Amino acid sequence: MALNYATVTDTTGNLVRCPIDPETGEIIMKNPAFVQFVKAGGGLEAVEKLLRTQPRACSIFIFMVRHMDDNNRLMISYEALMSEFDISRSTANRSITYLVECNFLKVIKSGNSNIYCLNANVVWQNSAENRQFASFACSVFTTKKEQQAKPKAKKKAKKTIIKKIG
Repeated sequence: MALNYATVTDTTGNLVRCPIDPETGEIIMKNPAFVQFVKAGGGLEAVEKLLRTQPRACSIFIFMVRHMDDNNRLMISYEALMSEFDISRSTANRSITYLVECNFLKVIKSGNSNIYCLNANVVWQNSAENRQFASFACSVFTTKKEQQAKPKAKKKAKKTIIKKIG
């Protein structure tokens, strides 16, 4: 059953899109999806510096922020990153390496994909008390190309060589 939504004005005068309870018809006042950058300790300053000095890495980081789950994780392959940003594997690798070295994220391998754990001291989108949890729930981002079955290579017919004697 699809939820219906209403746009209402919150207590601070902002227009907010809120779901309507299907049973009661009441509007459920709820914060819209958000992320917060940590101001103290250099989180926001670090992102600002990243934007100025490493714009490609910053674009990838912001993409990850946009697609991460509530616990700052995103599972995505290099193929999907390359497709999304129209970049080579080496460019994607340099950007990810820079983000890891500068402590914007950590990488956990999962087969051919990586799980990127974004540093909660830089960016967060859940309640403060949940920052301590490190569950393995994550958002998975794939491309259509990755989901298509790869064509199987045709078996080459063996050539039989017959020597002519005589």
